[in-house]
Amino acid sequence: MGIFVALSLFVVAMGYTVYLTMQNDYELVDEHYYQRELGYDVELAGLERGMAAFENIPILREEGKWTLPITATYDSAYARLIHPERPTLDRNLPCTLGPDQLEMATVRAPQLWVQWTLEIQLFDAEGLVLHRRLWTY
Repeated sequence: MGIFVALSLFVVAMGYTVYLTMQNDYELVDEHYYQRELGYDVELAGLERGMAAFENIPILREEGKWTLPITATYDSAYARLIHPERPTLDRNLPCTLGPDQLEMATVRAPQLWVQWTLEIQLFDAEGLVLHRRLWTY
């Protein structure tokens, strides 16, 4: 009789566990999965174009500005310093796009002697050109 009660309780407990797991609606893929994947593909293509364009070109440091020589024609540019740990410390760099160079005005970083990431986004007729470099401020 005891084994019958034990097996009955086990079956009821397993049935209740299955019932509880069926109540949860876990989705492995969210609604915007493919949209984010396409954005990542654009970023990878931009990084490849950036590596080809700026692989061995130094950024010149001058008083109050940094200058990146460019050889192609770009429509617009955006630059920022990315903090390695805290996104709230990221800084946008005002930049001026000339015919043969990109000038970025330096901004005061809230944390010195940190290895930031300098991200430069350039846009042309073909799309994004993305260049990232480690940068000690």
